[in-house]
Amino acid sequence: MISETHELNVVEIDKRLVSHLGEKYKNFSNLKIINDSILKINLEVFGENLRIVGNLPYNISSSILFYLNSFSHLIIDSHLMLQKEFVDRMVAEPGSSKYGRLSVMIQNKWDIKKIFDIEPESFNPKPKVSSSFISMWLKEESIVPKEFMQQFNFIVRKAFQQRRKKLRNSLKEVFNENQISIAGINSNLRAEDLKITD
Repeated sequence: MISETHELNVVEIDKRLVSHLGEKYKNFSNLKIINDSILKINLEVFGENLRIVGNLPYNISSSILFYLNSFSHLIIDSHLMLQKEFVDRMVAEPGSSKYGRLSVMIQNKWDIKKIFDIEPESFNPKPKVSSSFISMWLKEESIVPKEFMQQFNFIVRKAFQQRRKKLRNSLKEVFNENQISIAGINSNLRAEDLKITD
């Protein structure tokens, strides 16, 4: 993460890599290496106008992205390498089988662009999956106002928990059919059919 004062804060959980990086870049005065999980760090300690650059661990990418999302007010942009299948879900459009809770929650706050794909042959050792590099820019204003985010998150989670169910069934604990209709939504649709604005 590079702050507006051009400090480079590197977060790495692997102690061996921390030692290697510390030795290799010991003459860089603006570099701080933190041996910890990004999920345990309060990003507020780095100030505002952060720029995130990283190769996220594929097995916890979703957890990290939702965590970063909670600090979106501090972040200008993010440039990340992730598993290709995961990125395809992030940028998915309504109506696609890949469109889900991740797509909705990330696209609510971020403009996302897939820059390029990276094939397994680019790595040594070669992984079993393809990767993608993306850039994300914080929207000037999220689609859903901040004061409604808790409710929005709850509804989106409920709607996609059993994604093949129609809205009248997946949201029956929250709304009845009439309330869904009053909102201008067809209760026979599924969550994957709805745009964020819906």
